[in-house]
Amino acid sequence: MDSYSIKNIITFRELEWNYTEDFLFLTDIPESFEPFILTPDYFSYGIINKGQLVVELDGELLHIDNKKRSFFIYRPHQNLKIVEISPGTKGAFVLFNKKFIQTLDNHFLSITEKTFLERRFGTYYSLKSKDFNRLKDLFSKIFDLLSFINSDLWEQTAKNLMLVLISETDLVISKYRSSSKQFSFNRSHHLVESFIRLVNDNYLQEQNLDYYAFELNITVNYLHKIVQNSLNTTPSKIIQNAILDQSILLLKNSDNNISEIAEKLSFKDIYSFSKFFKKNMKVSPKKYRNQLVAGFQQ
Repeated sequence: MDSYSIKNIITFRELEWNYTEDFLFLTDIPESFEPFILTPDYFSYGIINKGQLVVELDGELLHIDNKKRSFFIYRPHQNLKIVEISPGTKGAFVLFNKKFIQTLDNHFLSITEKTFLERRFGTYYSLKSKDFNRLKDLFSKIFDLLSFINSDLWEQTAKNLMLVLISETDLVISKYRSSSKQFSFNRSHHLVESFIRLVNDNYLQEQNLDYYAFELNITVNYLHKIVQNSLNTTPSKIIQNAILDQSILLLKNSDNNISEIAEKLSFKDIYSFSKFFKKNMKVSPKKYRNQLVAGFQQ
């Protein structure tokens, strides 16, 4: 799908919104949502006061709710998939495109590059109670003003209030930027370690990456990303290496014939095992075992 716009949001979710198509704010989160991946051409950020929002952003699964005091932002050109919206979910979210914020002041780049709007500053923050309540009150006051105003000056007023909202939000979020990067690193490291443990426990029964992604509550794409970044290899290769290590161990230290080893390793037959082994070791399992025997006899 092409870039998804605020107008697309309004149309698809049948929202009553008679103002600009460059800006939108929400307090009641619609339970009806797009069943496909969005690539937005707008910024969106906010908090959840009640209920839960589950999204997949660039392959990472995120749970946004008030218990975690979640602050969430996504930006143009990211890939967003809404997975679940709990009934009765409420929050405070703003959506706005570059056209809308370009007229906020004379230094458009300073807004997008030096504040939390810049992509390198992270997507998800778990806030302290004081900071969460501060943002909650700020959103509430600004939304009340926008709901009260009904004049030809509404759009200009909305732009001025958004400048305040962005600036004040940045003051709150700025203290979390470094910890968010560390949190992201620690979480990725933890997920990779958990994946390796799962592989060690299940590689004979489970070679499908969907199983491991499901157990870790992430997507297959995100699993690929964190494993590649951390270990410079692929999840599939890690599973293959676990099978290969066990096959070598059995060939070295067991009396099982090749067919029995293939069965122990969950291959459908001796031929598929031999093909797998030769692809990775450049020799057949039979020849590998014979080489071992010859080496021992010397």
